[in-house]
Amino acid sequence: MTYRSIGIGVSVACLLSWSTSLSAQGCPEGWIFHPEDQQALGVRLGTGTTGPTVNAVLSWDPDGPGPQQAITVVAGQFTLAGSMPVSNIAAWDGQQWLAFGDGLNGGITSLADYNGELIAAGSFTSSGGTAINRIARWDGTAWQPLAAGFDNQVYALTVFDGDLVAAGRRSGSTNSRISRWDGLAWTDIVPTLGNDALALTVFDGKLIAGGSFTAPSRIAQWDGTAWLPIGSGMNNTVQALCVHEGSLVAGGNFTTAGGLSASRIASWDGTQWQALSTGTGNTVRALSSREGILYAGGDFTSIGGTSATRVAAWNGTAWSPLRMGLDGQVNSLAFDSQDDLVAGGSFLSERSFPMLGVARWDGTRWNALASSFNQWLAKFVEWDGKLIAGGQFDSAGGTAARGIASWDGISWSPMGDQDMRGTSNLVVYDGQLLASGLFDDPSFTTEDRIAIWDGSRWRPFGGGVNGSIVTMHVYRGELYAGGGFTEIGGVAANAVARWDGTAWHALGSGITGMRMTTSLVQSMEVYNDELYVAGSFTTAGGLAAPNIARWDGTTWRQAGGGIPGWTSFQVVNDLEVFQGELYATGNALREGVEILRWDGSTWRALPTGLTGADFTGSVGGRGMAVYKDKLYVGGIFTAAGGLDTRKIARWTGDAWERVGAAGLGLTLTTPLDMVRTLHVYGGELIMGGRFSAVGTQASGNFARWTETGIPWVARQPQAVSVRVGEDVALSAVPATGYANIAFQWQRDGQDIGNGPGGASPSGGEVSGAAGMFESPTAGGTAQLLVRDAQIGDSGLYAMVLTGPCGQSQTVPVRVIVCCRADLDCDGSTDVFDFLAFQNLFAAGDLAADFDGDGVLTIFDFLAFQNLFDAGCG
Repeated sequence: MTYRSIGIGVSVACLLSWSTSLSAQGCPEGWIFHPEDQQALGVRLGTGTTGPTVNAVLSWDPDGPGPQQAITVVAGQFTLAGSMPVSNIAAWDGQQWLAFGDGLNGGITSLADYNGELIAAGSFTSSGGTAINRIARWDGTAWQPLAAGFDNQVYALTVFDGDLVAAGRRSGSTNSRISRWDGLAWTDIVPTLGNDALALTVFDGKLIAGGSFTAPSRIAQWDGTAWLPIGSGMNNTVQALCVHEGSLVAGGNFTTAGGLSASRIASWDGTQWQALSTGTGNTVRALSSREGILYAGGDFTSIGGTSATRVAAWNGTAWSPLRMGLDGQVNSLAFDSQDDLVAGGSFLSERSFPMLGVARWDGTRWNALASSFNQWLAKFVEWDGKLIAGGQFDSAGGTAARGIASWDGISWSPMGDQDMRGTSNLVVYDGQLLASGLFDDPSFTTEDRIAIWDGSRWRPFGGGVNGSIVTMHVYRGELYAGGGFTEIGGVAANAVARWDGTAWHALGSGITGMRMTTSLVQSMEVYNDELYVAGSFTTAGGLAAPNIARWDGTTWRQAGGGIPGWTSFQVVNDLEVFQGELYATGNALREGVEILRWDGSTWRALPTGLTGADFTGSVGGRGMAVYKDKLYVGGIFTAAGGLDTRKIARWTGDAWERVGAAGLGLTLTTPLDMVRTLHVYGGELIMGGRFSAVGTQASGNFARWTETGIPWVARQPQAVSVRVGEDVALSAVPATGYANIAFQWQRDGQDIGNGPGGASPSGGEVSGAAGMFESPTAGGTAQLLVRDAQIGDSGLYAMVLTGPCGQSQTVPVRVIVCCRADLDCDGSTDVFDFLAFQNLFAAGDLAADFDGDGVLTIFDFLAFQNLFDAGCG
């Protein structure tokens, strides 16, 4: 089988602080995308006026028993799968989206595997320039018609008695509602049903149809000659059918089955209809069964008296929700090759976690097919040269990582095997990495709200806390924690406390007077050598201090009149220092503003500020960072300074600017989309939060922005020492996401060439001196090799990266090629080499066999002496 797979590469990036920028040519600023985002998340952009929706899901193996793995095919009405342009149908192979040729030009309602071929049916009429009337087969390269097809929409497909069966009105038929295809021709199943069949399955060796027909009443079985009733049928439409534990299950809009009360779902045991508990008050559109569990999806928000949003599971006794469910209609349920349940529909998320039209249930939680992060990000920090991310996720860049992960510019890695989901803040204190939150791992009690990383595991830090820890900050070498607690480490402390390296201490009477949240303190920042503490409160140290106060290390002080807000929902979410002033952003700070600045004596509003509320009425900023002499603000807002900015904007000190072409910024996919945290790493601005796209590109809760487009080095070469005649190997890796990047190795500032003496005259043979990364970089290595290295090859080596936007280089590293007498390989012969020789000789190590006769004798001393006297020149 062949597919057309379209990838998108963006060649923009920046430079890490420990790399050297050589030049910049003023390239356009822009977003940097990750392969997992380009390929994943779900479907977007409907066809015509229709919103994106998935109507059918099928696990299909393209080569049957061959080596290819089964793929998950989704079909409906959409034009993007991840970031790949498609036309209403695509497949997910576990790593990326696959397109099926030109796709189909109209909606797709059903999929089937018929004799190993993929069949699609719906309302389409062509693929590319080929006329295909409402039913098509994929031949591995293109879509092909099945004879003349159908006059009107095909609603359902199944395979029965070796034939493909389709529900719809067929071209040239006698208005038959169901027809069968034997691989060569269509045959009507007559007599016809009086109205449309919407669902098909096979039960007890018979073809079963459900729909809106009334004779029989909405559900019927074909005995080879006629359609027969199943009991007395239903009183309204049947839209879904499946076989579960030896029974036939039907779902739809009906309220009775076989004359019995059965609200939208019922089962037939071969003799009678039975209700499945009290059913549901809204339509059941999809059914699937696996390992004794029946799954139902549709429009409902409760089933069997249990709250369950659009999808639920029946264990034979009771219904149960699948976590928070999905926020929109579920049209299809099927199992993939990994035995995970895949739902398709018109939903956008589970609660607020992006899952665009397609979601995968792993038995515990709903997941997007893949993304940078499968759930929200709360905080970034840089530690040990890496970017550390914390949040609610359990997958980072396709790697299992629960709550905390590290990124080196190339790939994400977990930090231990504990479940740290619920991490809300990260900080570096005394060179160590600390996390705070309500962690899911059983090794933490509900009072263990701060953890420290010991290099292999997370361990409780500082004793128990009786409330939330939302923020941590270092001030004058001590750790400060803020949140909603009244006791920490056995010490009474209201909402904020100080750790001196041994114990916690209260800051006077602390923060009191809760406003809108249980976490009074949301953010802390140092400004003019004072610690500013902000959140949602009324007093600090007994002083009136609406939502913000300052601590000078001994006492509390007011910050002007504070930030009293204009409604009862005010909260300061973040603080940042920019151009000598302290900026505060949050919700309801001042009407139409949501961001203020403090010059040490007065609070002032920014012109026009942040506007545009989500459906809860929340407006404003959640996180800030200074990048390239501009203040970037992220949050829930959709406009800044009157500009369409959508969740991210920047302030120059005088005016607001858009971030992203045409002011797209972060595209709304759910009302709760937001940028929650910002951080500068690798010369880029890193954004995290809860969103699924940047502009028109998929981006799973994690985004990167550059103002320069200069590539940077993610993994640096390491200094080496070798002896004459040995090989020198150096490697460096550019950060991901940059196309058309050239690399050139240098020695002592001069370009190296391939071949003998490529690094120095009479030196060793060089390979890998230069090369090109044409496709977007994704972990490829620039490796330099000097074979049979000579003393002249010693020097400072660096790699220079050159892209369309400029150059950067690695840190220069020293290469020492030692002469034979330089036993400690420090570049010179001295008394330490004599001592090294004596130790080798005394130990009987043949490394001291300097005359090469295979034994250690006095002649080896003489040979070593001669080489030593000659030196390494």
